[in-house]
Amino acid sequence: MSGKSVLYVEDNELNRKIVRDLLRRTRYRLLEAPDGEAGVAMAREQRPDLILMDVQLPKMSGIDAIKALRNSRYADHRRHLLRPDGQ
Repeated sequence: MSGKSVLYVEDNELNRKIVRDLLRRTRYRLLEAPDGEAGVAMAREQRPDLILMDVQLPKMSGIDAIKALRNSRYADHRRHLLRPDGQ
């Protein structure tokens, strides 16, 4: 394993399975969260190298989750958090 991790925040189980199957063939470690709140908590705890986040999520939208991460200690000089619209 390369030690690199990807957090995939997605409420649709089929989509999570597709990404799980794709990344199984790589050296990346996949972390999964089914909603925005769980995604923020997991990002703060696990500090993944990459976060793929859906926009329309239960409990907290993907955009609100990114804002929460931007406003926390998670967003240090090594992290770049982009919204789906590139902002």
